[in-house]
This record gives sequence, structure tokens and C-alpha cells, in this order.
Amino acid sequence: FMNSALPRMVQPVSSDARLSLMSGVWPIASTTSLLTFMGVILAGLLFDPPMTLERSRGKWKQLLRRRVLARNRQLAGVEERHAAGPEVLSNGSAMAGMILPWGGTVEAVHRSAYSRPMSEQSRDEKNDEVVEAVADCPRCQKPMPLCICDSVTPIESRISLLILQHPQEQDRALGTARLTAQHFEHAVVKVGLSWPSLSKALGRPVPDPSRWAVLYLGSAKVADLGTSSDVVAINRKGEIEDDQRGILRDIEGIVLLDGTWSQAKALWWRNPWMLKCQRVILGPSRPSRYGQLRREPRRDGLSTIEAAAMLLATLEKRPDIAETLHASFERMLARYREVQRTLPKLAPKPKPRRDFRRRRHAGRGG
Repeated sequence: FMNSALPRMVQPVSSDARLSLMSGVWPIASTTSLLTFMGVILAGLLFDPPMTLERSRGKWKQLLRRRVLARNRQLAGVEERHAAGPEVLSNGSAMAGMILPWGGTVEAVHRSAYSRPMSEQSRDEKNDEVVEAVADCPRCQKPMPLCICDSVTPIESRISLLILQHPQEQDRALGTARLTAQHFEHAVVKVGLSWPSLSKALGRPVPDPSRWAVLYLGSAKVADLGTSSDVVAINRKGEIEDDQRGILRDIEGIVLLDGTWSQAKALWWRNPWMLKCQRVILGPSRPSRYGQLRREPRRDGLSTIEAAAMLLATLEKRPDIAETLHASFERMLARYREVQRTLPKLAPKPKPRRDFRRRRHAGRGG
């Protein structure tokens, strides 16, 4: 039995096997039995008396809480007299001055109940309840206090508008995709990641996708192309097209990608049919009107409504389109700042950006 249980190379040396059995298995078994015995003893010592004491202490707490609550109901008539609450308790209650097992006295409990102002935590909970109770607008899908749909002015435009929104774009409070689409009768907003073609995304046939412009998100910048135009058509190499006036004149529709910078890039790479569209880039003369509410990763980064205003006003040579869209955007931002003061949970302030480069340099310097 011993030889069959041991490896072949150890089988001839039976004395070594006995020695390993005596020095290895028996001490382990003895130690395990000892630890088990000690564990049983310690469990009996640790859990039995303290558990009984804890149960009695819990019952004592519950009894005192019930008596305190009963006394509070009796003193409900003087609830509006905050300062008189502790005095009535200390003079007329049989529990006045009683020391509670978990620390403090009954007077301290009543004093906090009568004279303590509303804490920040209770205010936050109340704000959370108000935010959850606020309904969303069915058109712009913003919370009703942030909605400005009643002031939207319709705009007639010969150029169609298609806005593709990333499904993870959750900034409903400051988002502008649906607000932009409300100004145009035939504008389309689609939420998703990919579509088989421009026709499928738009919901109608498109004879020539090359006459649709898509706002390109590459590294090309208008300032680097030696032109002062607001809208520039570029090729796949990022170079400026030769016939700028003719290309921009023949544009029939615009595709805008709504989301963060990385989300918009994901939409670009997941829809190869955009390669058939004409790429255009913008050269804004001023940064986004978001200001401190939302920081763009690039200086030429604009909101969806600002990009639509710049594109449509330039292509159709109608400054009134930009004025109308910018006015709606300003009203939305003003409403947001107003709600920030009353319901900060509904319109939170932007979080400060962390400067990882400065932290890295500081770590190296230390």
C-alpha cells in the first residue's frame, strides 16, 4: 500500500516515506485538531456572554426610544416654541437628566429635535426628491424647469439637417441636439451607433451622398490651411478643396455628430458611409458660448446648435439663421444658470478639470 501510493522514484526508499509521514502528516493533523478545539472554546467565550449583553443593551435602547417618542407626542403642542422644548422637558419629564447607554442625555436628544436647524444632508435629500419628481419635456427631453421649447422660432431652410447622437450622451441639461432640430421642419435626430447608409439614417432615399456635408473631427484646422473662411471643404488627406465655392453651393444636407469628442469619433468610425460625404471643417472666430459651463477639448469646438448655426448661415448666406439659433442657445444657458441657484441638483456646476500634466511634473520634481 505504501509503495503503490508513493511516486515511483521514492518507492524503493520506504524509510524515507515513513520519516516524511511522521514529520509531515502527524504534526499537521495534531495542529489542526488543536486549532479546532481552541476555536470552539473561543467561540463559546466570545459569542455567548457578549451577545446576551448586546441583546439586553438593544432592548434598553428601544425602550428608551419609545419613551422619548411618546413624550415628543405629548409635547407636540409646543413644537413651534423651539427654545422652550428643552425647558419643558427638563422641568416636567420624569426622564429629565437620564443618561442614555450610548452616551448623551434625554435633554440633548430633545434639544436637537427642537432647536437644530435643517442639516445639509436633509436639504440634499429634499432636493433629490424634488429632482426625481420633475417631469421631462416630451420634445426636448430636458427637465421642465430647463425647457425653452415655448420660445423656439421656426426657421425655413433649403438644406436638410441630420443629427446623429451617441446613445451614451447623457447631458440632457446642456445638450442642444433636439433644441436645434426643433427650429427646422425636416430636421432628423437619430440616437444610435451605426446605420447601414445615409438613406437608412435619414429615413428617405438620398440619390447622391456626396452632396451631403459631414462636420469632420480630424486634426485639420482652418487656421492651418491659409484661409479666413468660416466653412472650408477638405478632401480625405485633410487638404483644402480647389473649388470651394462650387462645392459649398451644391450642398443639400448636413450631418452633425452629437456627443463628447470621443463619442463623436466613435460615430465617425462606425459609419463608413460618411466617407462618401463631403468633409467640412469650421473656423469660428470666438470660443463656444458654453463658457465655464462646459469646457471644449479644442478651441474651435462648438456645441451642436452653434455648429448648425455657422454651417447653415454660411451655406445659405443667411445671417438670420445664426442669430435665431444663437438667441435660443443664450436663453437655454440663461435658464440653466437660473435653475442652478434654486435646484443645484437639476443643474449642477461643472467639475473642475484635473491637470494631470501638472501633477505628473510635480511628482517628478518631488
